[in-house]
Amino acid sequence: MGQSLREVQRPTRSLVTPKNIFTIGHWNVRTMYRGGATAQIVSEMKRSHLDVLGISECRWAGAGRTRLATGQTLMYSGDDELHEGGIAILISQQAEKSLMEWTQVNKRIITARFYSRYRSVTIIQVYAPHNKREEEEKEQFYQELQETLDGCNRNDITIIMEDLNAKMGSDNSGYERTMGVHGLGMQNDNGERLCKFCQLNGLVITGTLFPHKNVHKATWVSADGRVKNQIDHLLINGRWRSSVLDTGAQRGADINSDHYLVRTRITLRLSTHRNNYQVKPRLDVERLRNDKTRKKYCRAVINKLDTTRNDSDNIEEIWEQQRNAYTKAAEEVLGYKKRVNKPWISNITWRLIDERIAKIRVESTRSERIKNRMREEYIEKDREVKRSVREDKRMWMSEEAARAQNTAESGRQKELYSIVKRLTGQSTSTRQTAAVKSVNGELLKRKEARMARWKEHFQGVLNREAPEEPLEEVGQELNISVEAPDVAEIRATLKTLRNGGAPGADQISAKML
Repeated sequence: MGQSLREVQRPTRSLVTPKNIFTIGHWNVRTMYRGGATAQIVSEMKRSHLDVLGISECRWAGAGRTRLATGQTLMYSGDDELHEGGIAILISQQAEKSLMEWTQVNKRIITARFYSRYRSVTIIQVYAPHNKREEEEKEQFYQELQETLDGCNRNDITIIMEDLNAKMGSDNSGYERTMGVHGLGMQNDNGERLCKFCQLNGLVITGTLFPHKNVHKATWVSADGRVKNQIDHLLINGRWRSSVLDTGAQRGADINSDHYLVRTRITLRLSTHRNNYQVKPRLDVERLRNDKTRKKYCRAVINKLDTTRNDSDNIEEIWEQQRNAYTKAAEEVLGYKKRVNKPWISNITWRLIDERIAKIRVESTRSERIKNRMREEYIEKDREVKRSVREDKRMWMSEEAARAQNTAESGRQKELYSIVKRLTGQSTSTRQTAAVKSVNGELLKRKEARMARWKEHFQGVLNREAPEEPLEEVGQELNISVEAPDVAEIRATLKTLRNGGAPGADQISAKML
């Protein structure tokens, strides 16, 4: 009892992804210890398109893992001698490729862990004591379940499911994060225990989240069909609550049990980092090459400075006036640079592509003769498309080369460099920001954590202790002017700045000054 069984192959498939729907079910079948029961359960599993099926009251003795003749894998745990109670997890052939390990805890609890690309999935199948059982037995069960949950990886998507014999009701006062308002019946003692357990561990009872008819909420029905209750539940981490699409009873599944099959559909929903930063458009400073435009811009700057000038001594106010004068004048006279992406594929080629798409409908006819003819027509049309694309590419490159020659002769080096990058494909490359890691080497994903790590890094680099041996004083004094620079020095410095350099946050480039 309580041992981890790892006789599984290395996982080769992701169980849950954002692009597919993972379907899981749980079912109290009353017994699998009779002829044909397993085959019927497998049939219902296929019909319901389940990847994983949790089973309670399988009534198989001992514990083990077996592959069925139909290809599914069954992991079970029951009493050592008696064919009573017992639980099992039945997985499809595809889900078996994701299985990492499974653990038999006792006859009421079994776990299985599956690989997933983004988060591994731990499934805990349980069979809780009935509501009329002794308090000690209930306490022992929840204590063992808590120990099992504590032993799971906290980063996993954790799912607990099956017959918990707990009525939840529809009143979720005080348990808003734990359950919804769509439960059935009135809450009993087991239901209260389950709510406290979920609240303590941050779990959500999915069967209470979705508005269904009562017939699709009930998971158990009495022998006379008069009493119906919702006592089979699926629990999942609150973090993944939004990933659950639906939970409901499947009344059509039949195994001669007083419980209905409960099916849950899950698709992985990952939080995305939203970058609110917007790249500002660049001012078209290249227009300053034109003498008329440059003179018009200078007049606009002078007018802006004259109209906004005041006698304030505040350096920040003076700087803001200067900045606004330059940027406003540039917006009015120069405008913003427009990015033009000229498509090099011609309309003729696009028309040929549309004609090729029309030829792809080969399977719409049963006639083999017509199919062969349509395949030949498609192949011929594909050749025409490729010839046309090559011709368009050659023509576009010739035009770009002529433009490059013209810009080189005119001395427009920046434009020449852009054309060369476009022709060589360098302009389409994506630069990725280097990852930021913690002191322990863990990748930091949140922006706040990355900023804190950079702060920590520079505090350690810059705030160093004073050297033990003081630095020697310089023998002679250097003749360095500390006076404010005059206009001539500022002009000389501006001339040394590189043309075409990216402006700072103020959007003022060297050419504008």
